[in-house]
Amino acid sequence: MDRYLYAFAFLSSVLLLTSSTSLAAENAQGRVDPQEGRVKRLERQTEALILQVAQLEARIAELEKRLLASTPAKEPRENSTTQQKKTGEVDSQLTEVERRLAETVAKLSPAGDGPDLIESRIDGDFEGWSGETIFKLDNGQIWQQVTYSYTYRYAFRPKVFIIKVHGAYKMIVEGISQSIFVRRLK
Repeated sequence: MDRYLYAFAFLSSVLLLTSSTSLAAENAQGRVDPQEGRVKRLERQTEALILQVAQLEARIAELEKRLLASTPAKEPRENSTTQQKKTGEVDSQLTEVERRLAETVAKLSPAGDGPDLIESRIDGDFEGWSGETIFKLDNGQIWQQVTYSYTYRYAFRPKVFIIKVHGAYKMIVEGISQSIFVRRLK
């Protein structure tokens, strides 16, 4: 776990250092006006946050695989305590990574002081999500997928729960075990 965190921190700092160094060099040469410089800096920061989200999602997938692999299939009792300890460690690591992912997503699209829970239905056909999918709900709200993930499942008007998690919104669709972060468009 520490190895991944150090690598993640290193990559993040390299990205931010590289973007600020190249921007400073462009400004020193007089090629970028201050407004363009701010826009480029914000674009680079957004790219860095998106990279962090992708890295955290990859780490979550890895931890989920480890959790599934560590679930005992009927082993002798003396190993069950060790197995439970390993499962608890993986669970806590997964919880921490999900919390950090939610905080990173909240920087990209904050939930603000909206409601903690929204319950509705997808308006019409639902065919899963794939990147930046837009969801229209029966209550008139429109939401867009923020974190990249692909899931296909057809359903007609499935129930949807949108929950505020660490300052960002996470959408759960009835019948799908996976959830995604979303932002409200309308």
